Amino acid sequence: ILQKKVRISLFLLLLVSILVTVFIIRIINENQNLRFEKNFTESISDLDLKNGLVYDYDDDHFYGEVIGFVLFNDIKKQPKNLRQYYKISATNNFDQTGKQIFKLTEFVKVEALPVSQIGDSLNLFIKDNTESILTLEDKFGNVFRLFIQKEKIENKFYGVVKKVNMVDIQNDEISLIMSNYEFSRLKIHNINK
Repeated sequence: ILQKKVRISLFLLLLVSILVTVFIIRIINENQNLRFEKNFTESISDLDLKNGLVYDYDDDHFYGEVIGFVLFNDIKKQPKNLRQYYKISATNNFDQTGKQIFKLTEFVKVEALPVSQIGDSLNLFIKDNTESILTLEDKFGNVFRLFIQKEKIENKFYGVVKKVNMVDIQNDEISLIMSNYEFSRLKIHNINK
């Protein structure tokens, strides 16, 4: 009888250890799934990033807009738990010297809150315009450089914006990430967490 009780106790102990092991494995697997889901979700932009700003050489006019994620060149300055986006749009308005005016709209996404526009759009004025770089400036002195590549499309030349950099009045330098694919490949999604 004692031997039978020992066998039953050993069997129960083995059964309990198997159940505990299965439970632990299940928790670890669920945790890995949650981490994967969180990383996947964070690698998706909150806005549809796009690079649709082009220069028509014949009309001497820009059309379209760019929407980009604000990436600080100094990764330590990248805001924690906040995503910042800029939209730069060409307008059909001109300043007193006849130069085209652009609009800058800022959006932010803070953790679980929806994306929201911050303040009113600001006018951006052409500070300099060469064949390869359009330099814009807002009323505060923030400078945006749009790097343009000349391309021939259907026997007509257009300037296609390839890159946007900005230097603000505190000398912080940023780049706009204007592609959802490029955004998903950023390594900043887990910084400062």
